[in-house]
Parts: sequence; C-alpha cells; structure tokens
Amino acid sequence: MTHVENMYKPNPYHNNTHAADVTQTAGVIMRALDMHLRSNSSISNNGCSGCNCCPSCCCANNKAALPASNGGGVPGAATQSSSNSSSAEPGLSKLERFAIIFASAVHDLRHPGVNNIFLVQTRDNQAMTYNERSVNENMHASLAFGLALDHEDLNL
Repeated sequence: MTHVENMYKPNPYHNNTHAADVTQTAGVIMRALDMHLRSNSSISNNGCSGCNCCPSCCCANNKAALPASNGGGVPGAATQSSSNSSSAEPGLSKLERFAIIFASAVHDLRHPGVNNIFLVQTRDNQAMTYNERSVNENMHASLAFGLALDHEDLNL
C-alpha cells in the first residue's frame, strides 16, 4: 500500500487522501453488509437480531451466537466457503473483500487532475495510448497491475 500511496499525485482532489477515504468507505460498506446479513441470519436464532446493541443482547453476552469471522479483516463477518458458488452463509469471500479493497486503493492511481474529455481534446499521450476510451480508468488499472508486475513481492 505504501507503493500505491506514493504513486498518487498531489492533486487537490484525486490524491492519496481521496484513495484512503474511498478505501475506508468500502470497508464501512462491507461492514454494514456483514452486520445486515448477520442480523438477518440471526433472527431465527432464539429471536436474537444479532445487533450487539446492548449488554442484554444474546450476541453481546454470547460471542458464539455470532457467525465466525471469515478472516477477511471484518470481525464477525459472515463466513463463506472457498468456492464462490456455494456458501455456508451469505457474504463476501476473502478474494472478493481483497478485490474491493485493492480496487478502492488504486481506483485513481496517478490521476492527472483532469477528466477524460480534456485528455482527448488536448490529444494527450494517455488519450492516444488508450484509444480515447476511458483514458483515466484504463491508466489507473494499467498502473496498478504494472506495479504488481514490477515488484515480485507485490505480484497479485
């Protein structure tokens, strides 16, 4: 992530702080999804909603009432088998969680601070490289995977 952070330009908006914000927001959304799924799957379990909202809630007093973490970095997240086609409980797999976090972190990598239309109309080299189609988006993805290829320890 340090390599990714260092690849961001110091633009007023599309910078490393924006990438961190988007990545954190993705984590919050995944956590909310986990809580929603956990709550819905726990309703049939002795009437407990799985909300963990008060000391008398059975899930606050009995951690065994909660589904185990899937190891994806979100405590209490719904578990899923290694195969995405069938799961023990609904939820995101470790690979899906990783993909969301990774995509969030690199989604504006080395953003030039201007939009695609500007790059095309000024005949920027990036516009030519990506055939004037989704110029910034293609550049972000290319740089992210290029970083992974350039550093053996980062190869996805």
